Amino acid sequence: MGWTIPEKSFDSVTLSGSPLQPGTATPLEEVKTSHACEVAASGTSSIWTYIHLEGSLDGENWYMLGSQTVSSSSGGTVVVLITASNIPALFVRTSGYGDGTSIATTWVTSG
Repeated sequence: MGWTIPEKSFDSVTLSGSPLQPGTATPLEEVKTSHACEVAASGTSSIWTYIHLEGSLDGENWYMLGSQTVSSSSGGTVVVLITASNIPALFVRTSGYGDGTSIATTWVTSG
């Protein structure tokens, strides 16, 4: 059926320390097995954020599809891509934690 339209899971969220903070879940119309997430993290002096791309078959029990640490010692904006394949999911979201000063926006899509 192709790829879904990207949906925001985190929208300019400041992530602080552990545990993982969940983002907004995106329900899919059918089970998909390929997933991608674009992460844009920004900060004024430095950036440190850890992001999980997560999937679920029931919207309650979540499992990791992939993860990425986003960091920069000079601040600005850093964009990374997290991908996963051959893992079924009916819902996708991001979760993460950070240094309390970095701002993260994430978009998720599945195909």
